[in-house]
Amino acid sequence: MNDTGKGSITLEYEAPKSRHRWWKYASNSSSQFAFNIIGTPMSIYLYFFYEVVLGLNGAIIFSAMSLFTIYNAINDPLLSYLMDRNTRFTKKWGRRFPWMILGFFPWCISFYFIFATPAIDITTNPWPLFWYLIVMLSLQDTFLVFYGLNIGVVRPDIFRTEKERRNLVPWWIGMDIASTIVAMIIGPYLIGTGNTKSGFVFMAGVFTILALIFCIISLPGNWEDKIVKERYFSIDENKERMNFITSVKNGLKTRSVLIYIILLASWVITYNLLLESSVYLNTFILRGSPDDMMILLADLIIAVIISQPFWLKLLKKKGNKKTLIIGGLLTSAALFSLTFASTLIEFFIAMFILGVFMGSFWGLMYTTIQAIVVDDFGVKMKTSQKAIIFGVLGFIGTFFTTIDEGLIALVHNLTGFIPGQATYEDMVVAVTAAGGDINLVLFGIRLLAGVIPAIVLLTGVLIFWKFFPLTKEIVLENKAKLKELGI
Repeated sequence: MNDTGKGSITLEYEAPKSRHRWWKYASNSSSQFAFNIIGTPMSIYLYFFYEVVLGLNGAIIFSAMSLFTIYNAINDPLLSYLMDRNTRFTKKWGRRFPWMILGFFPWCISFYFIFATPAIDITTNPWPLFWYLIVMLSLQDTFLVFYGLNIGVVRPDIFRTEKERRNLVPWWIGMDIASTIVAMIIGPYLIGTGNTKSGFVFMAGVFTILALIFCIISLPGNWEDKIVKERYFSIDENKERMNFITSVKNGLKTRSVLIYIILLASWVITYNLLLESSVYLNTFILRGSPDDMMILLADLIIAVIISQPFWLKLLKKKGNKKTLIIGGLLTSAALFSLTFASTLIEFFIAMFILGVFMGSFWGLMYTTIQAIVVDDFGVKMKTSQKAIIFGVLGFIGTFFTTIDEGLIALVHNLTGFIPGQATYEDMVVAVTAAGGDINLVLFGIRLLAGVIPAIVLLTGVLIFWKFFPLTKEIVLENKAKLKELGI
């Protein structure tokens, strides 16, 4: 029994045992393997591939990403709104499942073609590659909305109780970590030495096949059973349905949603800057081999794995909010220290410490925290129309990915980084010929890996600490209200 100060709220409304068998958790979590096996290489290598391997200027890459973000700002919320309704297929196939079937295959294939670019001489005309990047990113994003957004929305509907959601966490973390290990550690080996285009294309091909396999495995775990389908029809859809603009406004007006978006934005920028910077650090600071990069990324992931029992134990004791605040503050401090590492051993120690603290965000941001925010929106709006939240979150993720690439472009231009130089020796020659300072270039790379993401994350965590409203007591109250509303 939990005493909230407003009378005793028991957990009687929660099923004492999950109605789902272990395979449901395993299959549902398999989608995370697909997301990471595509998303991680995109985060680590996309900017590096187009700037260093293909030689496209950073400002042009940022411009392409900015135009894509405009498309994304319309596409993600609008599609999520249009999909968030019952159709003649809902009673038989579910509200979400048909969209997943439609989206997963072209989403995976479009990832491959982002790296398998046509032969274009950018020295004479970079604009065909500029438009190619925009088109491929837009196609991939559209089909990701069909598959990924609906998985995100249906998860809180399938796993309703806190017990079920906590049962899901180890499976989700396991898939998340396993896929990140494969993407981070196997990726450099697939690319090989020399940072050649063929190596990146081979890597994209292998990961595309793996993503397709795990998308298929994920489908049974995301199937909406009879209980979930009946819940879609428990409220008169015509009465509860908000129009598109109202849905977006109500999402942003819901305090828990807005603060979660701010925290998510800070995490997305931090995580992407760290991953994108890792290949620059290995190439230009350590001047290391694929083995060196594998060691550092494996070190980070092992630390995340080791830390999970601690964070899960702290979660049960302190709750979602306090646990994430503690993890965020420690992660920010660890990022500052990463700026000043120079040798492989120093980076190894700094990455391990960082991984231990990052484990908090890794395990909670997209599972328990996201789920209680979606529940809060449903209670506040008295609606099962929650996909719009995931559409807004999808746009936020893409928008702030563009921000971190803008930061990279800005710092590289200010410090004199020369695109198209695949090795440290080539960079020294090019920077010297341009009258620049190689030490300034290297300092810019360090800032992007440590100080800048640390400041960004710290800002988000402090805002979350001050304004996030969902305490343990409010979460329990929302559970009871959702049951009363039948959504």
